Amino acid sequence: MYSFLQIFMKALFDYNPSEDKAIPCKEAGLPFRKGDILQIMSQDDATWWQAKLESDANPRAGLVPSKHFQERRLALRRSDVQFRPLKISNKKSSGFRRSFRLSRKDKKTNKTMY
Repeated sequence: MYSFLQIFMKALFDYNPSEDKAIPCKEAGLPFRKGDILQIMSQDDATWWQAKLESDANPRAGLVPSKHFQERRLALRRSDVQFRPLKISNKKSSGFRRSFRLSRKDKKTNKTMY
């Protein structure tokens, strides 16, 4: 009396394994489009799951990025987009050295340094 749990997921993005630099074997990847229903066959690997398209007559399973792996990639991309280099100003700046000295106010240190 074994019960087999089937897992289905709806794709929230398009995926093309031939454009993915992280996939271990592009030929083993399963391309899908946003809205496709994927049947997850194996979640044994934390990074790459085995899945097949539910609507496809081809029973071939392929590699798809795991939910955790895809979320990590998106988070890294978002942090790159949000990063903005500091604006260079024409004002004269005292720079890092002065701010570092001021943050270490110690009477004994100031007496011996100056």
